[in-house]
Amino acid sequence: MNTNEKTLTKSEIVTMLIDWVNQKPGLSFADYGNDGRSAFFQDQRNILQAKKDFFVMLKVVNRNDDIKAEDIINGFSAYSGRLKVKQNSDNKFYLDYTTGQYFPTEYRAVSCAILARVLWNYFKTDYESNEGEKIREMFKNMFGVSIQKRWFN
Repeated sequence: MNTNEKTLTKSEIVTMLIDWVNQKPGLSFADYGNDGRSAFFQDQRNILQAKKDFFVMLKVVNRNDDIKAEDIINGFSAYSGRLKVKQNSDNKFYLDYTTGQYFPTEYRAVSCAILARVLWNYFKTDYESNEGEKIREMFKNMFGVSIQKRWFN
């Protein structure tokens, strides 16, 4: 991230991520071929689930004032750092994504991975470095087994 004159606040980053997640997926049935009906609908379900997961995790991020803008920016290293915060020549910030295979199935997942990284880094300070299972158990209690398995496993 280039921060020539302005830095982002936590609220601004969260707003950018919300806008990112709320965009339409652009999923196209034509991309799945003649026999791709079940795969199309499975991807559609996964995309919708990722949106739900994002907003559940976002509540915890927003609730914790100790999670700062810098912590969220550090979370952008998740998902191989493919989603980046950039700044244009007008000093306006925007999100830039490098697609891996298929944008519609990735863009919400990357947002979830970022929040998962932020939350993992935030809560791991309460544990010894070798206590990953205890942290996972905490996330299971916090979010339920489904989110824990999808994003904290």
